[in-house]
Amino acid sequence: MNSQRVLQSKAQMKDALLCIMKTKPFEKITVHEICKAAKINRSTFYNHYGNQSDILSDLENDMFAELERHMSSKGCCLDGLMKMAEFLASESEKWKSLANAL
Repeated sequence: MNSQRVLQSKAQMKDALLCIMKTKPFEKITVHEICKAAKINRSTFYNHYGNQSDILSDLENDMFAELERHMSSKGCCLDGLMKMAEFLASESEKWKSLANAL
């Protein structure tokens, strides 16, 4: 089980990566930039991730898990589809960033 501190550090790194990806292609982002934006040191980064691709994969897994939760909890009716569309729209910047990284 992840401690609150670990979850917070990972969230900071993911948010930092997403923020940087708004202005810079993923391939050009460095660990140093992520750490600086997240206000963490490099050893913290490497305690949780091996490289930038690992954090991107973790972020993708989080997004798809959230999407899956929305899909399974809302059913297949029109209301469920509308809730799904609302979720996707509310997270559109994250989805755009992920799509651009691929």
